[in-house]
Amino acid sequence: MEFQHIEYGKGSGEKSKQMETYNFHKASAVLAEYGFDCIRLSNDWQGTDFLAHHPDTGKTLKVQLKTGLVIDKKYKHRPDLYMCFTLDRTGATWYLVKHQRLMEIVKEHSPEKFDLKSWENKGIYWTWTASTEVREALEEFAYRSCMGDFGFRECRNVLKQDGRTMVEETCGKMIGRIESLSECAWESKTVG
Repeated sequence: MEFQHIEYGKGSGEKSKQMETYNFHKASAVLAEYGFDCIRLSNDWQGTDFLAHHPDTGKTLKVQLKTGLVIDKKYKHRPDLYMCFTLDRTGATWYLVKHQRLMEIVKEHSPEKFDLKSWENKGIYWTWTASTEVREALEEFAYRSCMGDFGFRECRNVLKQDGRTMVEETCGKMIGRIESLSECAWESKTVG
């Protein structure tokens, strides 16, 4: 049986539940590198898509998963709700930030977004392309995979070429990358 690689968000006709499952696994893999254990909920419970538990702190975060930066009036009175989203299509960087803090960041660095019809009429603002100022303000909430953009996609493309030298060379790069994880810019993140 042969399976085709799916590149979500590139006109593949994906269904929202499939994309949500895909994004959950991408986000939880990155958060696992920071010690989180993520548990997906089968039903949206009080605006929560998944729980992110960190055994070192004992905290369990209620997280709403999105495909981009989203602020929504319906979460305004949820001080305990975190938003998890990516702004790059690779899924190598995910942001985990309280919804209230996210609203403050957007209001401070892109106040014009609160004048949009989508905000005024529906109480929601969504984007994949946040301004440089917003991205910089979100930096403290960024969780990056130490594998970064390199890795499985590149390895898969090389394997398709079926050239042993190319495979050894690329896998050698990957192994070198894995061995250098201790040099990776691991950051201590304060959760709370």
